[in-house]
Amino acid sequence: MIHPILHRSPYPSSAVRCLFAVASSHTSTAHERLRRGFHNSPTRHNQSQKSPEKSIKRKHQNKTVSKPETGLETYDVDDWWEKWYPIARKETKPPRIFFKDAEGRPLYNPYAGNLVSWQLRETVDDFLARTQNVYKNFIRVANPYAPPRWKPARWTYSKAGEERLRMFTDFIKFYGTSVEADGKRDLGNVITERVEVMRNLTRLADACELRMGKWLLYVPPDRVEEVWRKIVTATVKNELGSEASLRRGGVVSRPQSDGELVKVFSKDFRDKAEAARLLEKLEKLGVLDPKKEYYYKSEALSHVNLYAHNQWGLKTSLVSIDIHRTVLHSRTSCPRLFCMVSPKN
Repeated sequence: MIHPILHRSPYPSSAVRCLFAVASSHTSTAHERLRRGFHNSPTRHNQSQKSPEKSIKRKHQNKTVSKPETGLETYDVDDWWEKWYPIARKETKPPRIFFKDAEGRPLYNPYAGNLVSWQLRETVDDFLARTQNVYKNFIRVANPYAPPRWKPARWTYSKAGEERLRMFTDFIKFYGTSVEADGKRDLGNVITERVEVMRNLTRLADACELRMGKWLLYVPPDRVEEVWRKIVTATVKNELGSEASLRRGGVVSRPQSDGELVKVFSKDFRDKAEAARLLEKLEKLGVLDPKKEYYYKSEALSHVNLYAHNQWGLKTSLVSIDIHRTVLHSRTSCPRLFCMVSPKN
């Protein structure tokens, strides 16, 4: 009975008021009245004001029983909400964060106000000039035409993911590593558990709204500015992924890496077609080196510090692509890529 009322409400605050009003009619205990704020109701709606019918008397087992007054007849939920939660109520209104381009299409920037990120009113040249001396920090550019995304539950994923990895650590201590495992049975248990750990982390990322995937590009320092300009321009024009980032000065998780790290993100790491499209577009932009291998992985794994060559022997990349054999020799939507990307869970 509550759901149709909530569905018609244009704002969350109205939904809350409806929920208060409907739920309050089903209880009259003192505890519930206090929890809903009856003791804080305004003076004009105080329970001391008697309703026209002070009490209702009825016959029950030859005794006269008076039905207690609840105050619901004169209680104003809307007034109570305005008095005790004025700030919270304003925050529930939809924020005005949208702009429109010359054609009237809505624009959205999740990094609005971030000093090392591209802004909607900023040109590509101004953005590159402003951030050209930023080191040891990720510089980000978001696709302004990508649909707004819900804020993911990063803290929940980090805590739950770290706990799952601790459980796997205890599992390895019991059975031993792949090298130390006694016999094929123990080795099989470790391998099977590795697959299960990655399946658990993937499903947890989906539940926590951490669904972005990313291609990792390690670009030589002498080419990084050229590559970054092409990627930023394509992202702003809605020709690449949902966003991209650059980190100059090396990566903590990979200090021996050859070049600066550039990430190109997709909206959903489970979307095989989108991953293939991004790879094709990067090849057409001329930012890929045919002599290198490129990796596609889930962004969520970074929140539990799970990288390549980890202590658990977990494979973090969903795709490992040899560009020379896959893209340059196959112009039809990367068929080998479709075979290598994990399907949606």
